[in-house]
Amino acid sequence: MARFSHVSGLIIFLLALVFLLIIDLHSKSSTARSLKERLSFSIPQESPAVLHEEFVSSLESPIVVYNRVPKTASTAFTHLLYDLTKENSIYVIHVNTTVPKQNAAIMSLHDQMLLRQNMTTWGLTPAFYHGHFAFFNVPNVFWINLIRNPFDRLVSNYYFLRYGDNFRKGLLRSKNGDTTTFNECVEKESSKDCSIQKMWIQIPYFCGQVAACWEPGSQWALDRAKQNVLEHYFLVGTTENLMQFVEVLENEIPAVFKGSYEKFKKQEPIRKTIHKDEITEETKAKLSNTRIWRMEFDFYNFVVKNFNLIYTRSITDGKLTKKNFFYEKIYGPTGKIVK
Repeated sequence: MARFSHVSGLIIFLLALVFLLIIDLHSKSSTARSLKERLSFSIPQESPAVLHEEFVSSLESPIVVYNRVPKTASTAFTHLLYDLTKENSIYVIHVNTTVPKQNAAIMSLHDQMLLRQNMTTWGLTPAFYHGHFAFFNVPNVFWINLIRNPFDRLVSNYYFLRYGDNFRKGLLRSKNGDTTTFNECVEKESSKDCSIQKMWIQIPYFCGQVAACWEPGSQWALDRAKQNVLEHYFLVGTTENLMQFVEVLENEIPAVFKGSYEKFKKQEPIRKTIHKDEITEETKAKLSNTRIWRMEFDFYNFVVKNFNLIYTRSITDGKLTKKNFFYEKIYGPTGKIVK
């Protein structure tokens, strides 16, 4: 009888212990659910698998956005993409932001929202969007751009407004008939077209849609432009090295740019300004002694150095440089996976 009581007591003790364990697990589970509910705003809604699919999709059906700066050979470059639409089965879309008597590069919040939505949900891929608009953040796209020697761009734009180019011959530009040379304009300060403020264009295009980006001489705008180049742009090249820019893009994003390098080598110059006068050293000296000149060239040189580094690391003998890293010493919960 005593033996039976001893066994019975042991069974009762074990049952009680199991019961307590069940209560404890239920309590922890409820706490975990409650914590997840309270912190649901910080828990990613997309699983790693979904994020992986989006990443792979962006490589196989890429969306390239080119917010082209005026007078940087952007027409020649985009013309190249239109020639590739059939060969590469790509979509090329011009985003026309022309607004009378306003800075067309700055878009309303509503327009930014709509364009962002269209780019990412239309389903027209691979795609190449281009237009004269300042940077604004769009997820899962490849931002690219070109910039030019700031002074050369300023002079080119001045004469373009007066004489036009070889792309649309016969079209009278806004300052048609004005034969004032750039040198004379700077000396007499006879037009805003030759003022140093007109050089302030490449920095704000990269800085963005914020008002401070368009304040000539803003240090904040310069810093922001550099930051955006590094954090948001896949590639920024220069007009002076356009061939290398195309070469990198073809190797890195072949779904869009395959065949572009050979086509570009055979392409005739497009949108070349019809007439330009020689610029004197006096004119350069007068404009170069300004804050805007120094800042625009600071940004230009920053981009040049960064592109040169990317090019030398990316291209070897005209081809994409072979992968220069590998994985080793991989361990997991079960121990060593790869030596």
